[in-house]
Amino acid sequence: MIAMAILSIGAVGLIGAFLGIQRATQVAKNKTLASGLAQEKLQILGQLPYNQVLVTPSPSYRTDYTPNIPYDTTYFPPETILEGGVVYTRLTNVQVVTENLGQLQILPPTNPDTGMRLVTSYILWNEGGQKKFQALNTVMSNPDTVTSNSNFIGTLRNASSMSPIIGGQVNIAENQGWMNTTNGSGQYAISAAPGNFNLIASARGYFTQFLPVTIAPNQTLTNDFSMVPMSSGSVTGTAWLNSGLVISQVVVSTAQANVNNFQAQYIELYNPTPRPIAIQSGVPGTFPAIKLNFQSAPGCGDPSTCADPNWGIKLVYVSTVVPAYGYYVIANTTTFMVNGTSVAADAYYESDANTYCTTPPATWNTASIPPVMAIMSQQGHGGALWLKDSYGNVIDSVGWSHNGNSPPQCVPYCIPFLASGFAAATEIVRTSSPNFATNAWGPAYDTGISSIDFVYPPIITGFPFQPYNSFGAITPPIAGRPPIGGVVTASDGLSLPSTITAVGYPPTGYFSLTNVATGTWTVLITSGAYTLENDTVTIPALGSIYSFPSSTTFLNKPTSVGFIAGTVTDVFGSPISLPVPITVSPGPAGSNTLASTSNGRYILTVSVSSGGTSGHGMSGGGFSPALVNVSANPGPSGNSSYITVSSAGVSVQVGQITDQVNFVLSQGGRISGFVSRDGINGIPGVTVSAINTASGASADTEVTDSSGHFATMNIATGTYQVVPELDSLEYATPVSPTLTVTPGQSVFSATFTVTGALGTISGSVKSGGQPITSGVLIFVTTSTLAGSPPVPPVLSTATLASSAVYLASSHEDGTYSVGVRQSTVPAYNVYAYYTTVNSAGAVTFQTQKIAGVPVLAGSTVTAQNFAW
Repeated sequence: MIAMAILSIGAVGLIGAFLGIQRATQVAKNKTLASGLAQEKLQILGQLPYNQVLVTPSPSYRTDYTPNIPYDTTYFPPETILEGGVVYTRLTNVQVVTENLGQLQILPPTNPDTGMRLVTSYILWNEGGQKKFQALNTVMSNPDTVTSNSNFIGTLRNASSMSPIIGGQVNIAENQGWMNTTNGSGQYAISAAPGNFNLIASARGYFTQFLPVTIAPNQTLTNDFSMVPMSSGSVTGTAWLNSGLVISQVVVSTAQANVNNFQAQYIELYNPTPRPIAIQSGVPGTFPAIKLNFQSAPGCGDPSTCADPNWGIKLVYVSTVVPAYGYYVIANTTTFMVNGTSVAADAYYESDANTYCTTPPATWNTASIPPVMAIMSQQGHGGALWLKDSYGNVIDSVGWSHNGNSPPQCVPYCIPFLASGFAAATEIVRTSSPNFATNAWGPAYDTGISSIDFVYPPIITGFPFQPYNSFGAITPPIAGRPPIGGVVTASDGLSLPSTITAVGYPPTGYFSLTNVATGTWTVLITSGAYTLENDTVTIPALGSIYSFPSSTTFLNKPTSVGFIAGTVTDVFGSPISLPVPITVSPGPAGSNTLASTSNGRYILTVSVSSGGTSGHGMSGGGFSPALVNVSANPGPSGNSSYITVSSAGVSVQVGQITDQVNFVLSQGGRISGFVSRDGINGIPGVTVSAINTASGASADTEVTDSSGHFATMNIATGTYQVVPELDSLEYATPVSPTLTVTPGQSVFSATFTVTGALGTISGSVKSGGQPITSGVLIFVTTSTLAGSPPVPPVLSTATLASSAVYLASSHEDGTYSVGVRQSTVPAYNVYAYYTTVNSAGAVTFQTQKIAGVPVLAGSTVTAQNFAW
C-alpha cells in the first residue's frame, strides 16, 4: 500500500512536470511566432518604395496595455492573424524621426520628410488570460534625399552675461526636423540641403530670435545668437483645498430636560464647497451617497462598531442635500434643544440601525420611553467618526481617545481626553482657520489631525457653538485643507511649475511661483482633481509680486482637464492675422482655439480623463498625464497662406499648464491632382509625393481618394516635383511634373495615367464547409493551364516573356488575397491546389478553377471562393 502511494505521488509529480514543460514550450512557441510575424511586417514594408511607407497621420492607442500602444488605422490598419492556433493582432506605426544629440527624436506626422522614418510592428495576443505583446522596429532611410555638406553652426549666449545657453534649440522653420539642441558649451550644428531658410533660436527664459539665411551646397555658415533674457516677477499665496464634506461638530451626550433628561447626541456636517452635495438619493430603501461610520476605541467598555458597507449607520433622511456653505445635522432623535434653541435633525438613527453594527452598542434600547439609541459610545469611551462615499473612499474623519485608548482612525493624533473622557454637555468643534474657531466663518480647516483641527474641552466648555441644520445658517469658509504637494503653473512660457509646501504650525499650504514673465497670464493652482484658475494674473515689471489672498484662494472646482499654451508666429516672429487668424487644434482631446492676432499667444483646454492616449486612472490623488497632438493651422479650412505645423505627444497633467508649445509658420500653398488608369477613371489608394527640388525631401505625401483625386496639406512655398509612388512594373504619364507653390494658392499638378497598376482578387477556401487551415496554393494567370490536374508552368528565366503569373497561399483562417496587374481582356484564370495526406501517408491533389475574372486597377474582385 505504501509502495502504491509512493508510485501514485511519483506519477502525479511526473504529470505536473510534463504540464509545466508543455506550458513552457507553448509560451516559447507563441513568442517565436509573434517575433516572426513582426519581422514579416517589417520585411513587407521594407520592400516598398520609401514614400509608400506612409507616416501614421493620427494614431489610435491600445490603452489596455502598459505602456499604451500607438497604431495606424489609415494606411496600415490592424490585422488579425491566426497562426499556430493562436489569434494574433498585428499593429503598425510609422513615425517621422530625426537625429538630435545622437538620439532619435520623434517628430509630428505633418513634419516634412527628414529622410528617416521609424517603423514599429506590434504583435498582441492572449496567453493564459494575460495580455502579451512583442514589438520590433527599424529605421528606414530615403535613398533619394539630396545629400549635401551644407551646415549651420553657432553658439547661443546670454546677451547680458555672454555665458553659453545649454539646452536651447535651433531649427529651420521650413522643416523643423532640421534642428539641434545646444550642448554644454551652447553650441549647435544642423545639416541641411542648400536653399533659403529661416533659422529660429529659442530657449526657456529668453526671447525667441529669427534669422533669414541662404546656404549654398557644401557651405558651412556660422550664426551666433545673443539671447535677451525675459523680465520676470513672482506669484505667491496660501491655497486651500475644499473638495467635500467635513465633520464640523460632535456631541455624544446632552441632557434634554423637557424629555425626562433624554441624552441627545448629534453630529454636524459642513459643506465648504460652492455646490450642494447630495447625501442621499431621497428614494426610501436606497443606499446613501455619503455614509457615516463609528467605531469605539479598543479597550473601552462599549466596543461598538457601526460601519456597515452599504449603510454605515442606517439613517432616516429628512433632508437629502447639504447646501453650499451650509450644514447638516445627524442625531439620535428627530428634534433636540441646544442653548434653548430647538434643532431639527436632517437625518436620525433608524430604529434598527444597531442591527447593522458589527458590534451593536450595548446601551441601545428602543423599548424605553423615550428610546435610547446612542451609537456613539457614551462619556468615558474613546471613539472615531468617519465619512465614506459610495466608492468606499474616506472623505473625512475625527477621533478622540480616553486614557490612551485610541480608535485606529485617528492614531496617533486623536483628541486627547483623559480621566473624564468625552464628557456630557460638551462639544468638539472644527476650527475655521489654523488659529481660531468662530460661528462667523465656516468650520473647514482640515489637516487630517483631529487634535489640531478641533477645539475641545477644556479649551472650550459647554456649548459655545450652536449647531446648524440644512435650513440654518450659510457661512462661507476662510480656510480648508492645506493642499500640500499641489502644483502651481502659469501660461507665461518662462516659469517652471512650483509645488505647494507646508508652512507654520498648524500648517498652511504656501506657494511661490518664481520667474514669471512680465505680462498678464493664466495661473492654475491644482491638487488632485480640484483646481483654481485665475486668468488675470499680471506681473507689471521686473521683480513685481502678485499675491493670491488666503481668504479666497480655494481649490473647489472639480476638473479633469489640463491646458496647453504657447505662441503662433510667422518666420519673422510676428502674429498672423491675414487672411484669417490661425486655428490651434488639440484634435479629439479638446476644442480648437484661435491664436491672438496681437501677440500670437493661445491656450487650449484639453481632456486628461478621456482625451489623451494613456490609461487615465487615478494616480497619487490625480489623473495620469495625457499625450496630446497639437496642430497649428490644421487643413484644409485654415489659413491658406501658411503651412500646417504640429507638435506630437505633448504631455498634459490635469489642472496644469504645459507651456512653450510654440509654432512658427512659413508661407505656403497646396498642390492637387488626379490619378487614373485611362485619363477618365480614377485609381484610389495611389501614393503621391510633393518633392522639394532643392532638398529632395518630401514636403507631403498623400493618397488618392475613392475618385482618384489628391490634394496636399499646405506646404512651404517653393518648387516641387509631384511624383506618383509606384512599383517597378507601374508607369505614370506624366512622370513627375515640376511646379511652383505660391502663398495661399492651390496649384493643379497633372492628370496622371498609370499603366500596369494593381488590383486584387480575394476569396476563401473550404472543405466540408469549414475553412482550410493547412494552406491552399492559389495560382493566377491569364493563360489556360493544360493537364488534369492543370499543371502550372515551371518558373524560370524562360517564363519571363510568357503570360504573367501570380502565386499566393491561403491563410490559416481560410482566406486568401492576391495582387495582380489590371487585365480585363484577357481576364484571369484562378486555380486552387489543395493537398491532403491520409492516415496511411497517401497524398491526394485536389484542384479547382475559376475562369474569366476581370480585374481593374485599384479595385478588388471579391468572393472568388473554392469549396471541396
